[in-house]
Amino acid sequence: VDGKIAVRYHLQTSLGARLDSFADATLYVCVLLGGLALWHAPLLEHWLWLVAAIGSYIVATVVGFLKFRQWPSYHPRPAKASSLFVMVAIGCLAWELPAWPLKLAAASVTLANLESIAISFRLREWQTDVISVLAIQNGTLPGKKS
Repeated sequence: VDGKIAVRYHLQTSLGARLDSFADATLYVCVLLGGLALWHAPLLEHWLWLVAAIGSYIVATVVGFLKFRQWPSYHPRPAKASSLFVMVAIGCLAWELPAWPLKLAAASVTLANLESIAISFRLREWQTDVISVLAIQNGTLPGKKS
């Protein structure tokens, strides 16, 4: 919600984007740890999907950090969509529904992280709020630079 408010009132900052990225990472770590505590059996059944999602996030972060010496804070649209899939997967685990939403969530997180890697390779300088790798043209975007 805070991001939408910042956009609406033109209050976006690179610090806000960085804080949002740290908050997202913290949230996902807490979701994973809580999920393992509550639903370890179904999660461990699908460990390969989780490893792909977590591994791709680590690689995306390392690639961005190695290139720009800063945590990537791109917030592309696929990453926002994948968070919705994660919420649905959590609901399905909680109510003991089929596991395919977990696989969908892990696949969408992995694809979003692959796009973040591509964004890091395409950008010439560190930037926040890059909505898509396709939006990059001539190294200039409407995001914030540090």
